[in-house]
Amino acid sequence: MSRKGARANEQIFKVLVDSILKIDSSSTSSTIFYSSLYKKCNERGRFEDMVDFFREPLSVGVPTITVHDYFNYVTGIENMHMDVSGYFLGLIDETLEELDPKVSDLAIYQIKLEYERKMRDTAKNPNSYEKLRFECRNMHDAIVTESYCEKCHYYIPVAIKYHEYTKLAKKASTIVLGNNRCPNCRAVDSLIIQSAVQYSFRS
Repeated sequence: MSRKGARANEQIFKVLVDSILKIDSSSTSSTIFYSSLYKKCNERGRFEDMVDFFREPLSVGVPTITVHDYFNYVTGIENMHMDVSGYFLGLIDETLEELDPKVSDLAIYQIKLEYERKMRDTAKNPNSYEKLRFECRNMHDAIVTESYCEKCHYYIPVAIKYHEYTKLAKKASTIVLGNNRCPNCRAVDSLIIQSAVQYSFRS
């Protein structure tokens, strides 16, 4: 990276941590989480990759409403590139583990809500998805997503713990839900979910 580029990244980091995501007694869990995540990225020498995520939605004209919505968009697990997604999912998990447990729970819940809002708009079986999402409304650390049966080609909503999901998503773009039976054709081990991180601005 050029010296000019490095200085620009330093300024972006400073604006994020010291201004936009400045932590005080009234800070939300999302502010604390993002601030801590960016600090960790910077410490590991990977903040440059995060800045690349920031630039892409601007270059392709993705509409955003607020600064909060923008950061939710660029740090969404479904927008990470496969070549670095495993690494950044690891950093996200580390950050969540190091936060105060109450703050971590709230941050995971916000991640869950953002993911499910996007999944709601793309679900192939929206009626069933909506029902399961409602049933799991009190499971703060469970993400409701949609699985696909490779045998009968049926779409089935499923709930999966956040940490289990990210653990599997680090390993492959297609996650097989082992020991699960399709409610439509009764086939075992035929349900798959597409890891959210397979989708990116470059796909």
